[in-house]
Amino acid sequence: MTDFIRPSQLFDRLKFVMGLRALATFLEENPSVPVPHASRDLIVFTNSDDCEFCQRAEIDRIAALLDTVPEDGTTDRGHYTAIKHFGPLAYKAVFIPEKCRCSSKTGRAA
Repeated sequence: MTDFIRPSQLFDRLKFVMGLRALATFLEENPSVPVPHASRDLIVFTNSDDCEFCQRAEIDRIAALLDTVPEDGTTDRGHYTAIKHFGPLAYKAVFIPEKCRCSSKTGRAA
């Protein structure tokens, strides 16, 4: 794991943030356009090519940036997550352990 960000990632990040701001401005200026009534998550997944220890460490790193504590649902075949809420919206970083990915593909518990 590294905190180095490639220039192409910075550009993608800039485009994403600009898109969010443009959407917020559009919705604010057009109150007749409906918005979801329930909460919504913006979900970021860890790189599944990394080892599970590294993916868990990445969630820990993101949790620290979000000033939150990771939630560990892996003992119940769940996910390892870090979540920060912004009103009805949430930024959610997710690590799905291999045992959960396998069981979801087969429809059986791993």
